[in-house]
Amino acid sequence: MRDRTIKYAFDRYSGKILDADKVFQNKPEGFEVRKENALNLYELTCLDCEQKLTISTSKYDRLHFNHIPKR
Repeated sequence: MRDRTIKYAFDRYSGKILDADKVFQNKPEGFEVRKENALNLYELTCLDCEQKLTISTSKYDRLHFNHIPKR
């Protein structure tokens, strides 16, 4: 299993830092967080570059933070 590229995300709404390994450790809870993110209950940003993040899934249903492409 590969390490996550983005290990932490900052939620601007709550002011909390989310640890990907902890948030996605339990798959059902992780998918719930993904659903809540899709409902805009989080505003996730990258700690390194401050670009907005989303929560994606791999072809193996492994959840991870993903940069939203700049337009």
